[in-house]
Amino acid sequence: MSVSLLIKTFFRPLKNEYRGDLVIFSIGMGIVVKTVLIPISLLLIAVVVMIEVFIFAVIMLTPLLPIYFLIR
Repeated sequence: MSVSLLIKTFFRPLKNEYRGDLVIFSIGMGIVVKTVLIPISLLLIAVVVMIEVFIFAVIMLTPLLPIYFLIR
C-alpha cells in the first residue's frame, strides 16, 4: 500500500462506511489501522533501500577487486 495514499486518507472511514453511528467507528478504526501500517511501510521501504544501496556498492566495487589483489 502506498504511504502517500495512507496519509491522504488518514481521517477517512476505513471501508467508506457512512451509515449513522458507524461513521465514527469506521474513522477510528481507519486511524488505528493506518497508524500501524504507516510505520511498518516506512520501515520496509528503509530496509529495501539499504539493501539496494549495499548491492549497488558491491556491484560498483567488484571491478576494483582484481586491481586490489594485484597490488597487494
